[in-house]
Amino acid sequence: CEEYDRGMRDMMEQGLAPLPLDSLPMDLRERARRAPVPPEAAAPRPRVEGFLPPLDDEYPEIVAMLRSVIRSRGNHFVVVELGASYGTWGARGVAAARRLYPMATSHFVGVEPARHRFRQMEQHMLS
Repeated sequence: CEEYDRGMRDMMEQGLAPLPLDSLPMDLRERARRAPVPPEAAAPRPRVEGFLPPLDDEYPEIVAMLRSVIRSRGNHFVVVELGASYGTWGARGVAAARRLYPMATSHFVGVEPARHRFRQMEQHMLS
């Protein structure tokens, strides 16, 4: 699961590891220690503290979303979610951007063809 390993390595490089390195299984711990550190990882990055999501089937999506927020570098952050349901990823992306860069602006575009889901998305984004 190369994408998962890459996401975990990126999160650890940014100080966002969900678990202490010593609590990872031995094979993942060794991979993380042997992973080469790319030059761009040496650049200062914002440190995020607080709740981190569990390792589950959505973890790669969470890593991708957080990486896009970090890449915005405090500029205007835009999330476009097609088939948004109730705006799960849009809300998470905007919330992460607001927490990481409080002075930055963000914009969410949610596209949902089902009327009842669209109403749920409106309520979700208003709360």
